[in-house]
Amino acid sequence: MEAKIPSHSSYSWRSLAQARHVIRRGTRWRIGNGTEVSIWRDKWINSKHPCKILSPHQVLPDSAMVSDLVDPETNQWKEQLIDSIFWPEEAAQIKSIPVFSTRSDSLVWMGTPIGTFTTRSAYHMLAEDKNGQMGSSSNPERLHAFWKSIWRVNVPHKICVFMWRACSSCLPTKTSLFTRGVTSFSLCPICLDEAETMLHSLWDCGFAKECWQNSPLSHIWNALRPTSWIDLVGHVLMKTGKLEGEVFFVLAWMIWGCRNDAWLNQSHSEASKLGAKAVTYVEEYLDANERVEFVRPIAAQKWLPPPPNCVKLDVAWKKHTNRTSFGVGSVIRDDAGALLAAHCEVLPQAGDDIQMAATSVITALSICQDAGFRNVMVESSHSQLKALILSKEECLTELHESIDRIKHFQLGFCFLDFHVIPGSCNRAAKSLAIHAKEALEPSVWLEEGPAVLLPIVIADLP
Repeated sequence: MEAKIPSHSSYSWRSLAQARHVIRRGTRWRIGNGTEVSIWRDKWINSKHPCKILSPHQVLPDSAMVSDLVDPETNQWKEQLIDSIFWPEEAAQIKSIPVFSTRSDSLVWMGTPIGTFTTRSAYHMLAEDKNGQMGSSSNPERLHAFWKSIWRVNVPHKICVFMWRACSSCLPTKTSLFTRGVTSFSLCPICLDEAETMLHSLWDCGFAKECWQNSPLSHIWNALRPTSWIDLVGHVLMKTGKLEGEVFFVLAWMIWGCRNDAWLNQSHSEASKLGAKAVTYVEEYLDANERVEFVRPIAAQKWLPPPPNCVKLDVAWKKHTNRTSFGVGSVIRDDAGALLAAHCEVLPQAGDDIQMAATSVITALSICQDAGFRNVMVESSHSQLKALILSKEECLTELHESIDRIKHFQLGFCFLDFHVIPGSCNRAAKSLAIHAKEALEPSVWLEEGPAVLLPIVIADLP
């Protein structure tokens, strides 16, 4: 990461070296023995950005390493020392990190749940940084509402993605490519008259102008002289009707498609006909969606029983406000919906939401195994956790041990499967997770349950 770039370096090496700031921005340390990680300078707290210690420097010198916070004899955190140095929230986060004296520290990528780098996650990280910079110079809440409104427009998802990229200046206009040294000229590939910016390509170019003027949105083009594409889109989303917004999105997407065809020296639609084509596209899309909604059965929004000779284990968790703990609830039912077992308890809060979800599933599976059930379908509301359990890639983050423990349960069951369900289908387990706050000790019920659970179980009966 600190290597220099000699003058004779290859283009590939220069490109990699120039992207080091992306790696620095998106990685943090996973603690092993703590000997390679600086307490005050490095990113090593498993939390949201910036992942660095924010507590004031005190007691320990600037050169102190994370290993200085670990007792070498017990291989445990020096909790008293940690509590005396760091703010309570950071102290709790530190003490929740597992320590392994036999494993060295390693860098993990923060953009993916398993800690491995992907170009897609790096792209999203840089886009979020850019959006954050835009928000810092204006109203962040207004900017957040703007991005959400783009995804609400009732057009195909690919067109929403296109509009998001256009507003984020992520599309490869000639000006953008010229700035990056990819191309040697920046003229618009259609008019060959002006530099191609996002606004020029989709609005000011003679081809785009003819498209808008021959569409139902000609009044917008005649009335507005925007200074940027994002300002224009914001005006359309706030000031025009729903159908006009849909046509605007589709027509802009089609103009960009024609621009790409022109760049590749391919034929494209006539500008005078593109507006009518966009209206037809929107009408056909809306009509198709209405027909699909008409014939599509309404998705069940309640608990469904498992197949015969199998039980369902529903798991839920609930953070406790103003406490360093969270409640876990689990319910086991058969194919007739009968309650076979239930459980709730309070556990110390350690790590983020996905770590709590993993801990909850481990706890529930242990109880299910001890109760003698062997064919089990596990249901929870955390899709990311399911993806990690089913992934064949090794998890490089602190979740590694928890994911391995869950996978190891496969050996103790004849059948074990994992599913994700909406919260409305998991009300029974959720009620126990909330109820756990009042419990003084872990509670397990066999063929019965607390009063708070029974009405929900009865309502869920098939």
